[in-house]
Amino acid sequence: MHSGPVEFAIQTPDVDTASHVASSLARGLPSADDLIVKDHLSVVANGPTALQLNAPPGPLLAVNGALRLFTGCGPTYWAACDPQQLVVNFLDDPPENTKYLIASKCHPDVFDRLKNRDVYIWHVEDQETEHLNPVPTAVSITLCAIQLFARLGVKRFDTWGWDGCYLDGRSHAAEQAHNVNDRMIGVGPAVYHTTPTWAAEADDACQLFIGADYEVNVHGGGMFGAILDYRRAAERGG
Repeated sequence: MHSGPVEFAIQTPDVDTASHVASSLARGLPSADDLIVKDHLSVVANGPTALQLNAPPGPLLAVNGALRLFTGCGPTYWAACDPQQLVVNFLDDPPENTKYLIASKCHPDVFDRLKNRDVYIWHVEDQETEHLNPVPTAVSITLCAIQLFARLGVKRFDTWGWDGCYLDGRSHAAEQAHNVNDRMIGVGPAVYHTTPTWAAEADDACQLFIGADYEVNVHGGGMFGAILDYRRAAERGG
């Protein structure tokens, strides 16, 4: 499946998430668990193939820097869960019509930037949130957000821009901070220019999505979709 050993690596930021959680809970925000959602959701991440997206019908979730791809009318939802202060950089001019789903461990500056927007709080599993009905921890906001919406009742997800690799020399559709530690990984006959962090995300996605009671369809032809297809075929014995 891959050329050479793959180092699965996640960089954990050194931040005081306990104080972030305490600060966010004190704001008295409504819970994302109370949202009423439809059974299908389109998810836009900030990979290069997000630029290929024509507006799909129905509700749409953007994550992290993918919000910058929307001008005028924003996505139905936007989600973030990283605790670093730099997440606020995605919110230079946050659309007014979007529902913002912000994890309790996010930096207080993110909540401050969204004080005049429609904000909902949710929780990612950690020591400080284990009593708050958290979503299980995953490698990325895309994986955490899909788990959140699956819990809310979504049965089918279609993703765009969730690539996990460089395409045509680009790492993201809209400029975004990126930890570079490049690797080449083969999936069947294809070879993808990627990173250990993306490789970890692909492994996490396979564990979460294969056999789940919801469907995830990955569009764009990136590495994540190729690895999921490969693992699903292996599960079927194909």
